[in-house]
Amino acid sequence: MAEAIISSAVQWIGSQLINKATFPFRVKDQVRRLHADLKYIQLYLRDADQQQALEGGDGPFSLFAEEIREIAFRAEDVIDTYILELASDDTDYRNILSECVGNKIKAIQSDLQQAFDRLQKFGVTCTAALREGSSSSNPLSLRPQQDVLLTYAHIDDEYVVGLDDDVRNLVRQVIDSSEDKNVAVWVVSVVGAGGAGKTTLARRIYNNTEVKNHFDQKVWITISQQWNRGNLLLDLLRQTCGIHGEERNSTEAWRQREIVEKIQHFLSERRYLVVLDDMWATDAWDAICGALPRSRGSKVIITTRNKELPPHADGNYRIHEPRLLTEEQRWDLLKKIAIDGKNTCVADIARLEELGRDMTRKCGGLPLAIVTLAGLLRTKHRLDEWEYVNRVLSSKLLKLKGPAHYGKSVYETFQLSYLDLPHYLKPCFLYLALTPEDAEIPTGMLTRMWIGEGFVTHDPSSDGNESLEDLAEQFLLELICRCMVQIARRSNSTGKVKSCRLHDLMRDFCMTKAKEQCFLKVFSPTAQSDPAMTISASPQLRRATIYRGGSIPVSSCSNLRCIVQLGKSDLFSNSRRRIMQESVALWGLRESVALWGLRESAVLLGLRPMLLRVLLLFGIKTNDGCLPEQIGNLRHLRYLGVIDTNIVSLPESIGNLSNLMILEYENVRTRIPECGQLPNVLWKMKQLRHLYLPFTSTTLTHLSVPETLMLHTLQSLTTLWGIWGGNWMKTQMATLSSCLVKLGIHSILSQEQLDAVFDCLSLKPASRLLHLRLQWFNTAEMQSTERLRNNCQHLRKLALHGKIGDELPLCFPHNLVKLQLYKTQLELQDPLAAAGKLRHLKVLMLLQESYLGAQMTCDMDSFPQLEVLELEDLPNLEEWRVEEGAMPRLKKLMIFYGRLRRLPEGLKFITSLQKLHIDAMPFRFWCRLRGEEDSWYQGRARRRRGRDFHIIQHIPNVKICRPFPEDEHESDYEYI
Repeated sequence: MAEAIISSAVQWIGSQLINKATFPFRVKDQVRRLHADLKYIQLYLRDADQQQALEGGDGPFSLFAEEIREIAFRAEDVIDTYILELASDDTDYRNILSECVGNKIKAIQSDLQQAFDRLQKFGVTCTAALREGSSSSNPLSLRPQQDVLLTYAHIDDEYVVGLDDDVRNLVRQVIDSSEDKNVAVWVVSVVGAGGAGKTTLARRIYNNTEVKNHFDQKVWITISQQWNRGNLLLDLLRQTCGIHGEERNSTEAWRQREIVEKIQHFLSERRYLVVLDDMWATDAWDAICGALPRSRGSKVIITTRNKELPPHADGNYRIHEPRLLTEEQRWDLLKKIAIDGKNTCVADIARLEELGRDMTRKCGGLPLAIVTLAGLLRTKHRLDEWEYVNRVLSSKLLKLKGPAHYGKSVYETFQLSYLDLPHYLKPCFLYLALTPEDAEIPTGMLTRMWIGEGFVTHDPSSDGNESLEDLAEQFLLELICRCMVQIARRSNSTGKVKSCRLHDLMRDFCMTKAKEQCFLKVFSPTAQSDPAMTISASPQLRRATIYRGGSIPVSSCSNLRCIVQLGKSDLFSNSRRRIMQESVALWGLRESVALWGLRESAVLLGLRPMLLRVLLLFGIKTNDGCLPEQIGNLRHLRYLGVIDTNIVSLPESIGNLSNLMILEYENVRTRIPECGQLPNVLWKMKQLRHLYLPFTSTTLTHLSVPETLMLHTLQSLTTLWGIWGGNWMKTQMATLSSCLVKLGIHSILSQEQLDAVFDCLSLKPASRLLHLRLQWFNTAEMQSTERLRNNCQHLRKLALHGKIGDELPLCFPHNLVKLQLYKTQLELQDPLAAAGKLRHLKVLMLLQESYLGAQMTCDMDSFPQLEVLELEDLPNLEEWRVEEGAMPRLKKLMIFYGRLRRLPEGLKFITSLQKLHIDAMPFRFWCRLRGEEDSWYQGRARRRRGRDFHIIQHIPNVKICRPFPEDEHESDYEYI
């Protein structure tokens, strides 16, 4: 664990040596020698960590680790402050400053040597350091990350063994209504220890095909230890009633009573299933059960560690305790993760199995402990490595029995997995402690924050062909491969991990390690009232995350490198990032006022967090809808996130952030429509790699972009996303970086501006562009898509929002995996004919008025890889033909707001189809599937099959709701 103390400091100082050409030679040489000394100590700490894992105990080493941490932090502070002051134009001052810094570095090196000498007097040695960076003497040594990396296709979202009987039993109970004669809502409480597989079991029930077809409405809500009744009710409201658009902004003003009434009204005539995951206290059940009407046949599943939950369910509830895994199931689970699909060089397979079975017995049958252990063993290729892991587990768990053994086994597998992490992954893992419990973390945001922190750097010995973003993605993938981070959601088109999460026990472990090393601290009312969750206010504190109601002492702020302000605990809840409800002051200080001029405060002048590298503001609200000019003083800032806020304008002073690499300014939320302003200072940020601007907003009507906007200096830019069109395009598109891989421009006003898009170097032949999104008004028209096909051979995702000419043949880049057309107004050319030729296409979305014709056809052998198809608001489409052999891999089909007369007969040949969702279609269309005699407006009456039911009878998950009213009588309907 001690190795991570200086890992981030070593990486940061190394990156400054590479990037900062302004260092005077004498100072640069001193910094280089200091960096070498710290790397040597890092090797020493790595070996000592592994000795501790086997032998236990701290002894003099813990004091040495604390001393080294303080020295590393001092070194980081001296160098960062020096870089900040080098901006001065005064030559004499710069010379004096360089001499002063040189003396400070000498003092640091002297202190480092003295600490090292003192430790050697105690007889502590380091074989790794003595061999100048070779592998450690024990087999738990660092391996190249390529050894453990697998493709996305080979990483399961969940590894499950031994739940089949539990699933069958619970599915039978959940869909059986025979016992619900007296009480409509029947509660099933899944009870077990942490890591026993409760959530996994509940998710299997939730996603079961029989369960999906049985219930009209399904809701999944995670409660956790930190919960708020208002947020829980809003979450339930959004998942049931589907609040969208402007309604999302008004929900925060609704009273809880109104929310409860809306939920009850919606669910009263529906058969619903609600899963309340990770419930800890009886008052959480009391807070939400009043919103659930007693509709017959509905069910509630609770996962909890508390057998007393629910405290009252009218006596009609069941408790289910998942069984611990048998010895055979334990070995199957371990083998599935650690061995299957891996080319192992182990010759003695029998001995390998013997070791594996012995280790799983030590884990006590808890799935979480076995999965984590297997993730560690996945990286071990030799028999002696497995023997070493077994020896460490034996030394830690041999004498423990009973419930204490279960908790200890989980902790020790976490500990061993953490100690085995390469040095570059340890700070990345600890960084996850910044996120709330049970949070779903967007991987793009996470990896960009890692880059901003300096955790991701190129190896000087490598060729440097991989981008920082690719390396950060590999880091995350390695943590997933090691089963320390879980996959939450994947991209439909590429299969890449879009969001991840930590198991709550893994997060507790992560928080503990981060606290031990002064890596970060969480400031929240609960944490401040719990001494076990706090560390003393210290100038050494490097990172802080501030929850609603949290406060941070002034003394902790001077050397902060990262501040994350969260409006509420479920900020990372889903792909569309739910609106944050509460306004929270960024700092909420006890001794001072808050920084950004929020409702409770004025501008903070005394703290001067000048060394910040990462600042994420999520869900805050300011008085004037602006960031203060003082943000320009944070000259070290490399990542700035302003997300889900009411901030409509950025100050001119952001141009002073010359080191900024990532600017994420997204999802503006205001109570009334407003016009924002983008200052013409972006050209000053020459290090900028990613620029995200508000692409869509329900309240930001326009983000004014200066006509003289300059972007020509941003030659490192790889992402330009969400920028509004304007006359700036005529001069700047041709000067944009050729490194662009993601480009999104909307509100293009004229034909001249649209034509200028193709002046961009990234839309020329041999471009590296992977993702393109363009939106233009009816004042412009894309005459042909041929230039896109010819120039963008690497393009993977394409979204075109605007009219496309019908005169020339429709064609698209051959390597597309996702295509979205919106208001393209095609009439003469069938978009399915052109898109069907794309051999790699997995997702196709034909949205509002993208096609104005009356007929479409999917030819035989078209769409060989297509998995998701959405047809929405095609106003004239009446006939759709699907030939046998078309779309052989289609999994999900959605049809909304159309005029189709019937489903195509050819759908019955698509045996891969798993989900069909139909909404707001004509009543006659609905009747051909459900039958005219259905009492479709009176809840769940007996259903009769329509004449076209045979087309969809093979599809496991079918949802048909809201027939479109075609006369006054038919407008009085309800969901089915």
